[in-house]
Amino acid sequence: MSRWPILWFSEPMSEALEREMRVEWLLMLTRSQPLAAAANCLNSLFIIGFLLGGQASAPLLVWLGVFQILAAVQFQHWWRYRKRARPSAVSSRLVPRAVAWTALGGGLWGTFSAIYFADATPHQQLLVGILAAAMAAGGASSLARLPAAAAGYVLPCILPITAVALMSGGLAYYILALLSVILLFFLLGTVRNGYLAAEREVALRLRNSELLEVAQEANRAKANFLAQFSHELRTPLNAIIGFSESMKEQLLGPVENERYRDYVRYINDSGVHLLALINNILNSASLEADEAGLDCRPVDLGTLADDVVRMVEATDAAAGVTLHNWIPAGVRINADAVKFKQILINLVSNAVKFTDRGGTVTLGVTRRDDGGVDVGIADTGDGIDPADLDRVLEPFVRTESAVASGMQGAGLGLPIARMLAQLHGGDMTIESARGLGTTVRVHLPPDAIVALEPAAPAVVAAN
Repeated sequence: MSRWPILWFSEPMSEALEREMRVEWLLMLTRSQPLAAAANCLNSLFIIGFLLGGQASAPLLVWLGVFQILAAVQFQHWWRYRKRARPSAVSSRLVPRAVAWTALGGGLWGTFSAIYFADATPHQQLLVGILAAAMAAGGASSLARLPAAAAGYVLPCILPITAVALMSGGLAYYILALLSVILLFFLLGTVRNGYLAAEREVALRLRNSELLEVAQEANRAKANFLAQFSHELRTPLNAIIGFSESMKEQLLGPVENERYRDYVRYINDSGVHLLALINNILNSASLEADEAGLDCRPVDLGTLADDVVRMVEATDAAAGVTLHNWIPAGVRINADAVKFKQILINLVSNAVKFTDRGGTVTLGVTRRDDGGVDVGIADTGDGIDPADLDRVLEPFVRTESAVASGMQGAGLGLPIARMLAQLHGGDMTIESARGLGTTVRVHLPPDAIVALEPAAPAVVAAN
């Protein structure tokens, strides 16, 4: 540390670490004030009332008065700052001030023990020694994160009684002095370990904060790059899709060659697929970068689900699959209509994709005991292996069964739906087993519910 040496074991700190350590020291000092005030107040009263039998000289009464004032100041400091938010920085003058205050407390105990020890009976001397040792140990423990303050308390608390014991002469007193020195080094060692542990903890927290900031900056840079590059990707793709659509529909005249007509259809399908993939990647990057805001308004969930069902039914992938919407009109939620519609599109499209011809996909809603609702999409597809349930919620992850089936996709539909659900204050879970179909539930919190239809049917996983 640059301005105040801590102890012999301290090493130079970076400015950021020193600044954060000062904040930790302030919080530690504030938290320790009530216990320190109570200990100083009660123990000083114990000495006057028990050891001295209520017979105190003028100096001891002054000593007692100073201790009560010190306890009052400590308690007042704690009461004033007990609810204060964690400060971002603390003045470097904190350390010398803390050392001065703790040295005052330790010095008061050391002064009393040195004065009273010489004329006390052996029984009283033993009690004084135990009391001084206990106060020193308590101070070392509570102040370990700030070694300068801990040493400022322990040294003047222990050294006076050690010196008086040496001057008293006799084997018993020499042993007492030796034990005091051993206790002193033991307490300083405890302070050292506590300080080093605190320093490592704060340094690790700072390092984690730095790494998190770097990761967030990289995420923002990625999102910015994709957003800027999206125009360069989408413009030619839209042209390819538009021209191929015109050729597929033969708007400007017939395409005589059948193979050419097939090629045009392949070009159009590939362009549409590639555009959807690019849009998913951009959406995922935007959500990861926390750039997607919500425009929440009351939305009729049943009507929204009807729109999604009609949209998905019109696709080639839905051929032979029956879609049921059991969400009645009147179920209203407070949500971003566009983004919640994207959740349903992703989930229904994904369910249709992995449901064979003749199967069904069902939308429903249930009310939870906590007042929230679950929007469920159940299918009768092959299901997902339980070992893959967590993996399919990770971006760009495709299970072996999905790859083997030849289904196209980038593994972004479910992760994007989950991120959008979390953006609405909820979450998303999957229940599935191979051969038993899959049910995906979007959990919405109670405060997202505007109105519910009491007769809404339950969603169950199809067998």
